[in-house]
Amino acid sequence: MTKEACLQTAGPGYSDLIPDLVAKAFPQASILECSKLSGGLVNSNFKLRLDSPELSLVLRIYERDPAACAREIGLLQILRGTLPVPIVFYAEPLGTATGWPFALLSYIEGITFQQLKRSGNVAAIQKSAYDVGKNLATIGRYKFADVGTLGTGFAVTETFIKGPDPVPRFLDRCLSSDILQKRVTTPIKDRLHDLIWSWAPRFEGLEQEQSLVHCDFGSRNILVNARLEKANDWEVVGIIDWEFAFFGSPLFDIGHFLRYERDEQPLREPYFSRGFTDGGGTLPDDWRRLARMIDLTALVDLLTRPDLPTEIVAEILELLQTTITSCEEE
Repeated sequence: MTKEACLQTAGPGYSDLIPDLVAKAFPQASILECSKLSGGLVNSNFKLRLDSPELSLVLRIYERDPAACAREIGLLQILRGTLPVPIVFYAEPLGTATGWPFALLSYIEGITFQQLKRSGNVAAIQKSAYDVGKNLATIGRYKFADVGTLGTGFAVTETFIKGPDPVPRFLDRCLSSDILQKRVTTPIKDRLHDLIWSWAPRFEGLEQEQSLVHCDFGSRNILVNARLEKANDWEVVGIIDWEFAFFGSPLFDIGHFLRYERDEQPLREPYFSRGFTDGGGTLPDDWRRLARMIDLTALVDLLTRPDLPTEIVAEILELLQTTITSCEEE
């Protein structure tokens, strides 16, 4: 594929860059197809098909946080073999003279859990949700000696808020953000503050858990497919986008995955939690409401990010209102 052809599919700014980046790992290959993948909110991802070797790749360009490349690549190399994560063919975590850090990863055939949910195939959704739970239990087996932000490999580079009540104090810190102040009304902020502090005693013990947390464990980042040997069964074939990973409680990922699950219209449950416990995970008493409350902190944290698209801001605000109302009524 010529640079002109890449321009038609990849867009301005990448037509010259993509062939050069691929050539670093596969100097003899030609790009037969190039398409930009949807779903990425902060980085650019392109699906590439090469002729020699005959291979489908994902070119991931780290635009939001250049340091995220080294963190994610190091983690993928550790997790490969126990979890369905992409193969790392090549990466330049420090970037190049021509642009951002990037990685060439294996392309995983499948559909996102979000796409599966929209299909309305209830049996496939339930079977996939069970396997999502089992995979999350596997993620939780990776432990570390501290709770905090993940660096390269399994190094913790920054611990979370020290002292008592870190979860509600973290939410309060987010609520004081200038960016969030422009997006959230004062009555909603006050309700969030009061609600999270009313749960503070129930967070005790959970705050010191030291399991690996994906931290973006949503339907867009979980790829599923029918099992080759059993067409009416489904499994997780890929867990992608690990750049926000940290060490903490699995309830962060549980809350994220069940973010859109409604008690009056269950779809992922009880299959997801059953898979989690069958996979070796443990759930505390009242785990569902605990996960929902912890997910509030993730939603509020998102609203502090300046690069969040307008439609995502609106979606999060709606989720906050729904969660606050349901938790206040319980």
